[in-house]
Amino acid sequence: MLLDNELDYISGAPHHSRETEKFNMFLHTWNLHDCWRTRNANKKDFTWSKDKPFIARRLDYIFCSGDLISDVADTDIVHFPSTDHRAVVTQFVEHPFPRGPSRWQFNASLLKSKDFVKHMNIFIPNFLEDPQNVDIDCRTKWELLKAGIRLECMYFSRCTFNKKGNE
Repeated sequence: MLLDNELDYISGAPHHSRETEKFNMFLHTWNLHDCWRTRNANKKDFTWSKDKPFIARRLDYIFCSGDLISDVADTDIVHFPSTDHRAVVTQFVEHPFPRGPSRWQFNASLLKSKDFVKHMNIFIPNFLEDPQNVDIDCRTKWELLKAGIRLECMYFSRCTFNKKGNE
């Protein structure tokens, strides 16, 4: 599929304008940008060709969101052996990515705490009997219960750590 009947074909018949308009409307709707065309606004080049008769078109693309287009460092159309297509290669700028919190894991040493066990023996039945949770399907209730247990564990651990730090 061609994006532009003026720039994306070297020879052969152009695609029907209605098809290219729909393709461009799709890209616009989803805020997708052609990385190569953004950097080569008026350049005629092709990614596919055949010899007899000679036909050449730009049919291969790398699309990215409008949020990422400014992070394109380089893009090019290069020879790719053993095929009638050329490769579109795009490199993006790498930004340092700050490491966030790691995956939560249950601290089994909490089970040695009588206060924690007592707290969870109250929390779990209260959660299951809460009127807000009565009409929820079992799978969703299970996921909500696990999330609640996780939050309670984190809160209990933080409070225990703060108590020990203040002693």
